Amino acid sequence: MFTTGSKLFLAGTAVSALAAVVWGITNGGPAGWLGTVGLISLAVAFALLFGITTFVRDCNVPGSAPGAATQSAAAQRPAGRSMWPAIAAVGIGLMTVGADTRPLVFKVGVVVLLAAIVEWMVQGWSERASSDPAYNATVRQRVAHPLELPLIGAAGLAVMIYSFSRIMLFLSKSNGPWAFIMVGVVILVFAFTFASRPSLRKGVIVGVCTIGALGLVSTGAVMAIGGQREIPKHPTVADDAYAQCTRDAATTEANPEYAEIEHRASQHVAAKSDPMAQVELRNGQLEVYIVGIAAPQKTLTVARGNIVNILFVNRDPGKVRLTAYAGTDVQTVNDTVIKRPRRTCTTLIGTDNEQMLNVVFPKASEATTADDPYTLTVPGLAGQQIKVVVP
Repeated sequence: MFTTGSKLFLAGTAVSALAAVVWGITNGGPAGWLGTVGLISLAVAFALLFGITTFVRDCNVPGSAPGAATQSAAAQRPAGRSMWPAIAAVGIGLMTVGADTRPLVFKVGVVVLLAAIVEWMVQGWSERASSDPAYNATVRQRVAHPLELPLIGAAGLAVMIYSFSRIMLFLSKSNGPWAFIMVGVVILVFAFTFASRPSLRKGVIVGVCTIGALGLVSTGAVMAIGGQREIPKHPTVADDAYAQCTRDAATTEANPEYAEIEHRASQHVAAKSDPMAQVELRNGQLEVYIVGIAAPQKTLTVARGNIVNILFVNRDPGKVRLTAYAGTDVQTVNDTVIKRPRRTCTTLIGTDNEQMLNVVFPKASEATTADDPYTLTVPGLAGQQIKVVVP
């Protein structure tokens, strides 16, 4: 005797097979083949489900079976209410919004949706594990808590750190340290109060911590929307927008903005740094010593597109820097051609000191002109340069 489920799948198999025959006879060409194959596949799927439901008898339990009223699946309590469907809906909403706005929002939506599906499945399984609700709750805790608690703790810590960073970036440079001190004082006061009052109820402690966390997160969200303060760009030896690499010691130390980057710069290099060449300034002469060649050279050949490590040693009195010129970077912004020289340099180094210069030459020397070659120079020292050849 067929069960209700097997009857439905048997009817679906018969209808799909008949529709495949009719479609194949009445339609020709690619459309006819495609429709016929699709309907036959549907008939095979229905036939498979028909065989499964016939074999398991729709999981029906006869009333005369032992324990049918208490032990069968139909006798168990249905799964209870859950918040995970709503969270899954939030994940789908984030994916929809992120698909049209920011990829980060889409990725967060995927994570939320997957987490909701897994939690929903674990809850549904645990609530049907037995007829004892207390035992079912214990089963869920044993399965889910080893994964839930570390992830929730990490996510909460990340949210708090991000919120605090938004607050500090929103405040001015002078008010930020004071806010940091005040937050530390508040945390210290509450921690001392909780430690000195062992009889304080757990609910009070949890409530205070929850209010503090919500206040931190909400404040961070508001200040993140407001945007961070404007942080001025400072000169660096890798950014020629400030012409740091073209300044000698006299013009650098006279300006506090340019002298800031030179403060406490390293003046020594480890023996295992493995430079490809050593450039020395001695008696006003700039020379390069290449590994494997005893005599000093005035030309240096380097590979294109690779990071080149050059050791610069100052043997003359005073402070100097080594500057590498790697051509001109051409960009078009709003139909305006902007040309910017590529310069990288060391900081100012004193007598008998050394520093490593890391530079990349992105194009071959053929891309330069005769009067604008790749060079290594010392600002303020006229007539001395090392020509760089890039094959």
